[in-house]
Amino acid sequence: MSTCCSINNKKEKVLTPGNCPTCQAKGKKVGLITLFQLIKRPFQKEINRSSQYYFCSSKECEVVYFSNQNNDFLFKKEHLIVKVGQKESTPKQVCYCFDYTHQDILEEVQKTGKSTATQIITQNIKEGLCACEMRNPQGSCCLGNVKEAENQATEKCKK
Repeated sequence: MSTCCSINNKKEKVLTPGNCPTCQAKGKKVGLITLFQLIKRPFQKEINRSSQYYFCSSKECEVVYFSNQNNDFLFKKEHLIVKVGQKESTPKQVCYCFDYTHQDILEEVQKTGKSTATQIITQNIKEGLCACEMRNPQGSCCLGNVKEAENQATEKCKK
């Protein structure tokens, strides 16, 4: 008898390591400290301490954190204590340590012609004042997001 006719022929979803099981976007590795800091307490019991978790930045996907273990819990936006900037339309948070949004940066560029966000954040980082692993849902430095927001604001103001 072929296996396709077997009663117990359950096909488990084949997961590509590091890709979101919901939208298939490539995820970014995050540490457990990020999950424990940002996931609401009742859902923290679902974290599998032996799994590698990834951050899904796809705006269209509700999943924020996933692992590639078939039975691990998928943490969605509603499971977090913060809004995830990459998954929101407005206000879109770009720096969680020093509370910058796209709107803050745009307003500064509109008023002064430039943004000082990167400069201020960089100085704060040098002084050891950031906590990106614990505050940023990506689990890493936000400077790339801040620079992107500054570029978008500058382009928007040129029009």
